[in-house]
Amino acid sequence: MIIAIIAQSFNLDTGKVKGNAREEIIDTSKNDLFKNCSTLTEIVEVYWFFWNKLPTIQKELVLVQTVRVIKK
Repeated sequence: MIIAIIAQSFNLDTGKVKGNAREEIIDTSKNDLFKNCSTLTEIVEVYWFFWNKLPTIQKELVLVQTVRVIKK
C-alpha cells in the first residue's frame, strides 16, 4: 500500500507550531517500519511512535494531520 501522511511539528513546551506541515509518501511494502501494518490507524500509530518516542532527546512533537491511501 502506498500512503500519504501530512504531519506537522510543534514546540513541546508551548504547543506552538514549529514547522510547516509536510507530506510524506510511504510505500508500506518497501518500508520495514510499516511491514506489519494493515490499517491506516496502525500506520499512523507507527509513524507517531517513530517521530515521538525514539530513544533520543525529543525537541518537538510531531502530529499527523491527515493520512490517505494513494494505491492499495
